[in-house]
Amino acid sequence: MIRRITSTKILQKINKILKHSDSSVLLVFDLDDTIFDTFYRKYFVYENVLRKKYRLPEFDPIFHKIHYGLKSLLETRKISCEDYPEILTIYEDYFLTNELLSLDRPFPGVCSFFEKLLKFKVQIVFLTARPERTMRTGTILSLNKYIFKGKLKNSHLIMKNKLNFSDREFKRLALKRIIDQFSADKIIIFDNEPENCRIFNELLPMEARVIKFNSIQKSNCKFSGFVLESWDLSTY
Repeated sequence: MIRRITSTKILQKINKILKHSDSSVLLVFDLDDTIFDTFYRKYFVYENVLRKKYRLPEFDPIFHKIHYGLKSLLETRKISCEDYPEILTIYEDYFLTNELLSLDRPFPGVCSFFEKLLKFKVQIVFLTARPERTMRTGTILSLNKYIFKGKLKNSHLIMKNKLNFSDREFKRLALKRIIDQFSADKIIIFDNEPENCRIFNELLPMEARVIKFNSIQKSNCKFSGFVLESWDLSTY
């Protein structure tokens, strides 16, 4: 069953849990296209690297909103499939780097949400499939700039350090370790990928809450939890 929820309601629920019980709360956040909008990073690589080299059509923001992965975007634009492997490799070589993370911006409302969230005594984990070797420095800089205003506090950053795992397998194994490592009575996890949300359902206890942020992924997906349309706190 999927229900809609707002960022304001999420904060209210957390406050209620902490106020009326001794329960501990753990929040797990994905980064790319859940907290940070990667549009400009994708746009930069496509327009300044790939388009020139492969004579690709102009990047269309509408297609970006519909097709999350670069491969599906290229297929829609009828790009020759024989060029896929090389294009995707070059794309990742640029996209998955510290240098281009400065192009990412938090979604509207994210900074205000975390400003209020950090006033609560909660545990926070950022679980991202970004490769640790090429993106850890830039990720910490982004979190410090937009979320923590200078220093990571009471939080943990878990990144992908083994590239032979798929992103989903990495998150599945990492979430198992998080459950074992953090003793929390209540777990709330955020992601924008429908399949990840389904996997979280399988791993987490019944009382946990899975929240899918509808950024550029399809809204129809099979998991039990909540859908968040906006981080804007003015949305009730």
